[in-house]
Amino acid sequence: MLALVCLAALTFTAEGLDLDPVHTALKKIGDAGTNWPAEQAARQQLVALGEPVVRTLQRELATIDDARVRRACYDILCASFAQDERTPAILVAGLGDKDDGIRYVTAFQLGTLKAYAAHRQLQVVADDTKESTDVRLAAAKSLAELGESHSLRLLYQGATADRYMERYMASIGLKALSGKNLDDFGGYSYAEGCFVSSGLEISVPFDALQEAERKANRFAAAVAYFGWLKAERPDLYKHLTPSFSRNR
Repeated sequence: MLALVCLAALTFTAEGLDLDPVHTALKKIGDAGTNWPAEQAARQQLVALGEPVVRTLQRELATIDDARVRRACYDILCASFAQDERTPAILVAGLGDKDDGIRYVTAFQLGTLKAYAAHRQLQVVADDTKESTDVRLAAAKSLAELGESHSLRLLYQGATADRYMERYMASIGLKALSGKNLDDFGGYSYAEGCFVSSGLEISVPFDALQEAERKANRFAAAVAYFGWLKAERPDLYKHLTPSFSRNR
């Protein structure tokens, strides 16, 4: 009996370190620092553990001090445990994380995962003018994917913005709500020659004439799309008409 007790103790502690498999993998992610291959290996180790990972993260994710480890956890939840019924609730909690990147990821993913129960929390984020534009637009995009049309003004702003990521999120939201977006009019493409690589937004080199032409094409597509929306989907367009309600 004593041997069994000792063996059980060794399963969890050795030289003061927690050897629970989930916590061990989390520690490896933290220790990896900027060593991406090491972090990737630790992430794969965590995913391989299955259901206990979600159970542990639901209980303890908010207590992890390292924002990089928390971001890795949210990435893993969305990529490998999206079908777990506990994942949406964990993501909703992430909307209040102090890290801007985590708030962005969770706001974006809740719509992708069709987490309908999250619509009130997402609306709070979309309405928060102190929040970053990307996080607010991610929330607006997700609201649109959940069938909520109240953030159409935010989607309009995103669709006509100069930045690629704003147009990207708005395009997803408009398509989810109406079945069309600006790309369906006049051969326009929301990308406008820009893209994202390793988290960095890459834009085409500045040229005054080309910049003016890109903007002209963007707003011509906007006129066509929103004209179509007014004619074919007045139930949606009403959110874009003048009113004395709060600006969303």
